[in-house]
Amino acid sequence: MLLAFLATTSVGASGLPQWHSSEAQIKRELLSNCGDSYIRPGRAASASDCTAVPAPPDSVHTQFHVDRYHLVDELAESFGFDGYLRTWWHDPRLAFGSHPNASCAGLSKLSLTRAESRLVWRPQLYWERALRIELPTDTAMVGAGAGELFEISPEGFVFWSQQTSATLACDLDLSKMPFDTQRCRYKMGLYSLTADEVTLRWKTGRSALGAWNSSSTCRLHELIPSQLEQENTIDRYEYDYTYVTAHVSFTRQAYAVLISFLMPAIVMVAVSMLGFYIDPSAMNARVALGVITLIVVINNFIALRSRFPTGEETWLSRLLLVSFGFNVLAFCEQVA
Repeated sequence: MLLAFLATTSVGASGLPQWHSSEAQIKRELLSNCGDSYIRPGRAASASDCTAVPAPPDSVHTQFHVDRYHLVDELAESFGFDGYLRTWWHDPRLAFGSHPNASCAGLSKLSLTRAESRLVWRPQLYWERALRIELPTDTAMVGAGAGELFEISPEGFVFWSQQTSATLACDLDLSKMPFDTQRCRYKMGLYSLTADEVTLRWKTGRSALGAWNSSSTCRLHELIPSQLEQENTIDRYEYDYTYVTAHVSFTRQAYAVLISFLMPAIVMVAVSMLGFYIDPSAMNARVALGVITLIVVINNFIALRSRFPTGEETWLSRLLLVSFGFNVLAFCEQVA
């Protein structure tokens, strides 16, 4: 008897739990009353589109939580990371706290599917100097496990999280390599809305790039993140547009580079000098030693130069050229 009573009270006529039916009804009513998806909340809240009083600007806050960095590509001059693009804003049209079914269902938040979220207003974001941006699409996931979350609070506050992969251009200054620090920029703005319509800001109280210096994001990198700077800016084109900007500084771990390139150069110079102690009558041994050291040093230099754009000179490449000159000088002296 008790089981039958629970079944009749918790399951509606459709066969679904009562809380499920209430949630579905709230969703239908919200989506049918929220209007066109291109109308932002502030404009919808104004008395009329033709009123003399301009609609108040909407405020959008954002953060990018870094899951892992891409390797800084010195040849392509780019950097990037995978993670979660998080966005917050308030849309009074989506408030459901006063709905009679909300208290019955015990709803503290409402989650929309990807198709449902396309029916409400969302900020159109874009990245400056982006080489590749991958976001979840309407028809398929981008990559394994890629997805998004769209949640609404009873007061109409929206939280939108998307799994994102971004590759951005970065102007590198390699003149001091391997004792260099590279400063790369992440800049994001609103594509079609001016500062008078929507303001974009970093989430207050949070790092612009969450977990930006976590050991799990960068432990395999030669260039590791060492500093983060963030700011909210307004740029003037034909109109004013708001942007969020974060600068990540990557400091090179010089030890690994010096072991790979500097130490062989020094050793080859020392070995070429040892050729003076070979009996002058053993000319074959002297020539073989000189040629081998020259080949090792020049191959080391070519391997280093292949990592950088054409014409880029670094402290280490100049030092390798000097070591090559010492090897050539030692070889010529031995022949003389």
